[in-house]
Amino acid sequence: MTGTNWNLGNLVRTSTAQRLLARMGLTPLWGGIIFSTVWTIIVLAVEGASGRLFLERSGQELETFLVELGLMLILGELLFFNVAAMAAHENRTRRTISELRLLPEVPREGIDQVASALGNYGTGRLLLVALSGFSFAVFAPILEFPIVGNYDAFNPALWSPEVYVHRIVGPFLGVAFSLLLHAIISDSVRFWELSREITSIELTDLGRYMPFTNQGLSNAAILIGFVAPFAFVAIVDRYLILVGSITLYGVVAALMGLFLPVWALRERIQKEKIKEAAWCHARIPAARAALRESKPGAGQDLAGLLMYSKEVSDVHAWPIAPGGFARFSLFLLIPLGSWGGGALMERLVDSALG
Repeated sequence: MTGTNWNLGNLVRTSTAQRLLARMGLTPLWGGIIFSTVWTIIVLAVEGASGRLFLERSGQELETFLVELGLMLILGELLFFNVAAMAAHENRTRRTISELRLLPEVPREGIDQVASALGNYGTGRLLLVALSGFSFAVFAPILEFPIVGNYDAFNPALWSPEVYVHRIVGPFLGVAFSLLLHAIISDSVRFWELSREITSIELTDLGRYMPFTNQGLSNAAILIGFVAPFAFVAIVDRYLILVGSITLYGVVAALMGLFLPVWALRERIQKEKIKEAAWCHARIPAARAALRESKPGAGQDLAGLLMYSKEVSDVHAWPIAPGGFARFSLFLLIPLGSWGGGALMERLVDSALG
């Protein structure tokens, strides 16, 4: 029984995806691109070989075929995106751990705990997460049919081969995305806990904590990277609520992935700012008195205190450069752009079909 649990836990480790791509000599980016391209080629080749790609269709029949074919392609590509994203997340996390080892104020024990826990989230918990993703992917579309008033779309007797494929791929995609989401949030919580254990904060060198920031930006980019192409599914009216829900969950999760690794660090920076400001303010009156008494070096001491006090006050509490917030804001616009692009494409298809 223990051996079975270990094998199951190993199956859903993020390192499984990373090792798979590493053995093939592929980076997560190129692995995702290649797998998605191969999926597209296979789908179109099978459709062409079966003759379905060249059947004469017109009006509503052609539009329905194009929508179902598009769903089959998009969902399959998103499934491979999740595999590549799991590997990319592990690569980024390992890089963050390596960079944090160079900072003496970050406890070695805490870093070792994060490193040992990477990709290992507990078999029981992952099974629950996978079951939740599977159930959501299966039942969420069904719940929309009473709203749209069309149950034919969930009658297997009326399904085309394309519908069968994307109805099978969909639940697997739900499992993959829920596991990816869980991995990113879990690791973000671990970095949040690690940042709370930092022994000291260097206010004059916040750039040294960029590994936490880069981890957060990577988390956000990966999650928004899933939400953006998924927005194309909104071209099917009966999936509007599903797409809206996934978009909302994805954006909220991206915000959590962005801010969790740096949230506790922000609190530490604020406390350090208050401490240093109090230290300066406590010494400024004495320095002023010394200046009035014309003591040697009093002017330099007061100027130094005032300058240091201003530097401390100007330190940004969030260890994220202003450009990081702008970049994340642009990330949030990607799903909206994809959604708008999908709507535009649907109008073009409608116009072409008359």
